[in-house]
Amino acid sequence: MRITGWLIGALAVFSIVVSGSAQNQEPSIEAEVRASFERSEAAGDFADKFYAIFLNKSPEIALLFAQTDFERQRRLLRTTVYIMVTQDLDDPTARETLERIGRSHGRSELNIRPELYDLWLDSICETVKDLDPEWTPETERFWRERMAPGITLITSLY
Repeated sequence: MRITGWLIGALAVFSIVVSGSAQNQEPSIEAEVRASFERSEAAGDFADKFYAIFLNKSPEIALLFAQTDFERQRRLLRTTVYIMVTQDLDDPTARETLERIGRSHGRSELNIRPELYDLWLDSICETVKDLDPEWTPETERFWRERMAPGITLITSLY
């Protein structure tokens, strides 16, 4: 499933309408990260850029992806990032999806060590920095804050 900019934009507008008037409100961290993700998707191929960065972070990472179907993996990455950007863990579907990822990446299946998620998040932030023309140090802080609960949930299932 390719997540398009218009879908992300429509969801952002919907969240403003649902939460009340946008007048005199500071944008939420979720809204800021969502807008940044939308700009990143519009600027280039988020997943290809991410994997070019991530696979070079560690020889261990490159080995873990040696037999990977990258067409499928790019879709999974976009879906995972989209869920982590747009949904809170109190959403049952989002939580279930991230728990499934945590179990599949756990010790008994893919055995993705929790420490590698630091490199994963660093790679996400580097990717967005390269693609989002409005990137600032505050944007990075927002991304890290927004992604932290999902990463914590996934790694807790190791």
